[in-house]
Amino acid sequence: MREYKIGFIGYKGQAGRLIKIFENIKRCKISCFYHPEKHIDVKQIAVCNHPDLFATRKLSDLYSCAGIVICAPNYMHFSYLKELIKDYRGYIFCEKPPVSNFRELASLRKFSTADKKRVYFNFNQRFGFLAELLKVFPKRYNLGEPIRAAIVSGHGLGFQESYKSSWRAKKELHEGGVLETLGIHFIDLLSFTFGASKNIFCFAENLSPYGDAIDTCHFSCIFGSKLYFNLTCSYCMPFTHSIKIDYTNGSIDIDDKEIKVFTPREVFDKNGRFVRPPLRYRKLIDYNKLYSESLEVSCQYFMDCLCKRREINLEYFKQSILSNEIYLKALENV
Repeated sequence: MREYKIGFIGYKGQAGRLIKIFENIKRCKISCFYHPEKHIDVKQIAVCNHPDLFATRKLSDLYSCAGIVICAPNYMHFSYLKELIKDYRGYIFCEKPPVSNFRELASLRKFSTADKKRVYFNFNQRFGFLAELLKVFPKRYNLGEPIRAAIVSGHGLGFQESYKSSWRAKKELHEGGVLETLGIHFIDLLSFTFGASKNIFCFAENLSPYGDAIDTCHFSCIFGSKLYFNLTCSYCMPFTHSIKIDYTNGSIDIDDKEIKVFTPREVFDKNGRFVRPPLRYRKLIDYNKLYSESLEVSCQYFMDCLCKRREINLEYFKQSILSNEIYLKALENV
């Protein structure tokens, strides 16, 4: 069975997670790692043990690969995309967000249709349990029309010593801060599910003792014709992950450990007053595991397209541009 070589731009952090996933995909062979400045000791990347694996500081050394994975800091995405689109003819997998400013976004829109169909942005939540749940549960449990979605997601990275030296802590390199790195997951998921946005608002803060980047953000908008969305994401709070979607006939509550569905609306106490609907469905989950599975499915989709020489769904590219535009608009008046 033919193997397809994959080259990586990046090797730590999120790149490390992707390396492990790609190594376990059939017909995928990680061939080389690129870094513009550092020498990478491939022997330290334990998951990769091919005798012909190598590291390079020359980007063109990756051009013999069937696919290239861009997992560099966000602000570097477009420079790599621009160069690869010009000089490389294979498939391109790029981490989210696609780009960091409107100028780059305008250039991305000008890519030819053929090029757009060989570029894939890793908005993996589209392939996860949340996307499936939002699609299936409203009908299954007769929840009615969506009214409001509220998400709070955060952890304490901003108070870690390691954050001080990270590009994420520097506003010059990470202008969108936590919204472009963490919040965009949920912006894309809701836009992908419910449609275009309007009435965008954002309040951003810097609470970490390290750096000047946005580390706490409060975002809101209307998705589709009527869904109000409210998001708080932060690198400066205890670990929190909660999602609540209210419908006209019930609600869905999700945290990192369980999913709950409450319905129907017409429930009363002995005095005829409304009370909370009964618990109709409950399931224990491991959110981190489910998130990892969505990453695996996303990477597998990319490799399926590559191996079968199939075009990447153009709608995915369009949605990625839309999600990127939403978070950039949110930051215009911050």
